[in-house]
Amino acid sequence: RGIKTRTSILSLDTLARAIATVGDQLGRDRFVLMTNYMSSVFVYQIAPLLADRLKRVVVKSTMVPHELLNADDIRSPLAQALLRARGKSNGIYRAIVYAAIKAWKVIGSRRLHIMQLKGFAPDLAAGAEVIEAFDEAMHATLAQGTDYPILVFEYAAEDWGGAVATCPVPITLLQGRHDPSISYASVARFVARHPDKITLHTFENGGYLTFMTDTKDFIEQLRLACRANAAGT
Repeated sequence: RGIKTRTSILSLDTLARAIATVGDQLGRDRFVLMTNYMSSVFVYQIAPLLADRLKRVVVKSTMVPHELLNADDIRSPLAQALLRARGKSNGIYRAIVYAAIKAWKVIGSRRLHIMQLKGFAPDLAAGAEVIEAFDEAMHATLAQGTDYPILVFEYAAEDWGGAVATCPVPITLLQGRHDPSISYASVARFVARHPDKITLHTFENGGYLTFMTDTKDFIEQLRLACRANAAGT
């Protein structure tokens, strides 16, 4: 079983086995799976393969199916360009992805994030350490090639939204109202499609780096998500 884009295939079974292995190493028969932003497009398809291991899925700063997005509501220049190119030309879309990856390699995450997150000043003020660590992680990833980053960007533009209905466990979304990459209005439309499946917690004064700007509330929401499952709800 795999996710196929126009140019690549990602094995869902491999990802599910890797997640299960981490759970085994932590000594957890069942666990809450947390994911973030771009990787959220995969988690809804992986969850059914881990139905006997998962308690809940928690997503920070979710992606939203393309049909629910409005480029005019998005402050991120890269996200706007990708959304407008989606479906018009595969060549243009891939060119934008390649350009973004090249920019990441050349200028690093710090300067790229300043460009991306400038729409919400508290993110920039709080995120220096996070951006530095993310820069190191991205360089390590890109040193292995660009196939995986390109696959992620391509699949994010596919029709993945229907997979939410197959997720066998409850979903909690942790979303900053001022997230510069995904408009809050589009997230609300996404949640409205699955009212019995998704619970939304909004950080009213948060953007993308809510775990830095709203740390106490963020940790409390994770605690509540784990407690809800421990209580059997």
